[in-house]
Amino acid sequence: MADDKTFREKVIEKFLAALGEAEVSPVQGGNLYRWALQRGPYAITMHVTINSPEHTNLAHIMISDGSAYQIMPIVTITVYSLEEADALLQRIAGQWKSTPPSR
Repeated sequence: MADDKTFREKVIEKFLAALGEAEVSPVQGGNLYRWALQRGPYAITMHVTINSPEHTNLAHIMISDGSAYQIMPIVTITVYSLEEADALLQRIAGQWKSTPPSR
C-alpha cells in the first residue's frame, strides 16, 4: 500500500513527535505550524515555524531565536529529505536545550 502523505506532511509529523503540539494557523493553501519552545522562566523563547503549505514536496522552516547568544536571530531553511529533517531537528533540540553562559 502506497503512502499517501506528502513530503511536507511527513516532516510535520517528525516535528510534532520531536517538539510536541504546535499552534496551527490555517492559510490559503494549507496550514502553518508553529512551536514556541520555552527555555525557562527568564530565557527567551525560540520559535520554529513550518511555512509554505503550497510546496508539498519540501518543508520551508523558519527559526526565530532572539537570544543574545545567537549570531543570526532568524534563519530560514528548506528541507528536501527526511534525513535533512532529522539533522535539523537535532540542531534545533541542541539550540533549544542549550544553557546560555552565566553573566
